[in-house]
Amino acid sequence: MKGTIEPRGVIATVSTPFLEDGKIDYESLEREYQWGVEAGLTGFLVPAGASEIKYLTHEEQVSLFTTAKRICGDKLFLMPNLPGPTKEELVEQAKLYMELGADGININTHWSPRKGPAEDYIRMVEAIDALHPQFVCMQDDDMESGTGIPVEVATKLFHELESVRAIKCDLQISNRKCTAIKKATNGEMLYYGADESHHSLEGYDRGMDGLMPTGMFEIFSNIYKLYHEKSREAGAQLFFDSLPCVCFTRQPGLNRIYHKFYMKRTGVFNTTISRDPEDCYDEYTARYREEMITKALDIVAHMDEYWK
Repeated sequence: MKGTIEPRGVIATVSTPFLEDGKIDYESLEREYQWGVEAGLTGFLVPAGASEIKYLTHEEQVSLFTTAKRICGDKLFLMPNLPGPTKEELVEQAKLYMELGADGININTHWSPRKGPAEDYIRMVEAIDALHPQFVCMQDDDMESGTGIPVEVATKLFHELESVRAIKCDLQISNRKCTAIKKATNGEMLYYGADESHHSLEGYDRGMDGLMPTGMFEIFSNIYKLYHEKSREAGAQLFFDSLPCVCFTRQPGLNRIYHKFYMKRTGVFNTTISRDPEDCYDEYTARYREEMITKALDIVAHMDEYWK
């Protein structure tokens, strides 16, 4: 019998704030976690790709999680993103975070049939399941092939392994895949959207259980709650009002930086510094970024009106 943990709602990815000297700004990080609690998030994916995980030491990656555990561990669902890439590395990563009190494990090996036989991926997931975690989510984000984990592989693992409960999909076909996954598991497998925040309304219509976006916590959380607790119409109104801001962040290379500027404007972050050298902003996108942040903050300031 499957476990009872069913985290539905918005599980946000964590952005890493940095000081002027390039070190992690733990004061700002604590504010980000507290903001997530106050904004009504279900949980955090931490560390994650949006945390600039490639540019963090192992110790720094772990510190993002332990800080989250200290600030909101008794309030929010906390799940680390584990990249592997080998089965042995994945197992060691899972053991560490389970010892630190992780509520779930997100497997992120970027696997697809293009990269090897399904049996290899199945063995990796089985190795994690053998550790008896409470909750395992499979990240499905092979953007090069566009198809990712086949539905039959995902549902096989769901039906056969106790801990496998969910899939986090980050594909162009993700909403259609949601329908296929739900049909194949009689609606039981949890399905999270990732990069489809700009068409999450359709995802919720199809039975999507939650969203894993970066930043703008109040907006994403309230879209979900309005849709599920008030009405589709109420959720749709907030969704469409905020859509220009969300669509702006969906452009390649703009998402992470946008949210750092958003959090600087709100006082959550002290700086907008990144370790990732990618910067896709010129003077035109920078001006539009600030306009979109202003629009988003105005929406947040009038959030109560959506619940009337």
